[in-house]
Amino acid sequence: MYNPDSDDWRKNREYAEFTSSSINTKGKFEFKYGILEVKAKIPMADGSWPAIWLLGSEEPHPFCDEVDVMEYYKCDDSPSILANFLWSNNGEYNWSTKQLSIAYFKKHRQRLDK
Repeated sequence: MYNPDSDDWRKNREYAEFTSSSINTKGKFEFKYGILEVKAKIPMADGSWPAIWLLGSEEPHPFCDEVDVMEYYKCDDSPSILANFLWSNNGEYNWSTKQLSIAYFKKHRQRLDK
């Protein structure tokens, strides 16, 4: 609920201002095997939720397989990167997730840049 005196950014703005974008390569680029390498700068401001997702092409979303290559948000007040995998096998859906802190990536930056 809106409260102009709140210290919480989610409550002290009467109206939310936001931007969004996406890149859709459906019908232009697909791959089944290989390595995906991404080098990106991401905003880490409160309220941002940058993400890089891959979707399967066999079924329409949300019924296709999905790989969340990277999602950024705060977990327990700690800036974190999450990677999630959702896949189906004969109609049964499976989910796997991994959370790593931004501090982990900064500590291992040289190894990750290779």
